[in-house]
Amino acid sequence: MCGIPGLRLIDVTCRRVRLTHLPTRARLDLVDTHRWHDMDTARMIFQQETSRYQSDGRAPLWRHNGLTGEEAAHHASWTFTANTPLRSALLMRSMPLWYRFDLSPAWVPGNPTRPDRLIWDTHSDTAQDHVVELLTRSAARIPGAVYRPSTPCSGTIQLGSGSAQLISNG
Repeated sequence: MCGIPGLRLIDVTCRRVRLTHLPTRARLDLVDTHRWHDMDTARMIFQQETSRYQSDGRAPLWRHNGLTGEEAAHHASWTFTANTPLRSALLMRSMPLWYRFDLSPAWVPGNPTRPDRLIWDTHSDTAQDHVVELLTRSAARIPGAVYRPSTPCSGTIQLGSGSAQLISNG
């Protein structure tokens, strides 16, 4: 939990952990498939799973009411940009990329002269076609995403005003 700047704990129940994201005011509920028998057990399990973040004596980030200086220092890393919807959509489809196609994609942030890039090593010449199929034409496609090939192993995927190069290192 402390890996997401601004994520704060609301409460813990027998089946869920309720969180809020301070910068966006979004709520996130982590629902366990197993329901604990009582609140004492739920609290004990939560404490066990989070105690490693308290070993140095500092209060965990999720207990702070506002953003800490450490979180604020990384503001640019999680600020909404034109590519945020595309990055989010790609993240939601990362499991098929990793497991179905045996890829290890890496997001490389761009700069003013180079766009963001999603790069992966592949064991097959057809991997680029399979990835493009998944992202733009399958049942799991990114709605509204458009792919424009540049070479057989690279091209640009666009969603709204955001875009990224898809590059297969085969």
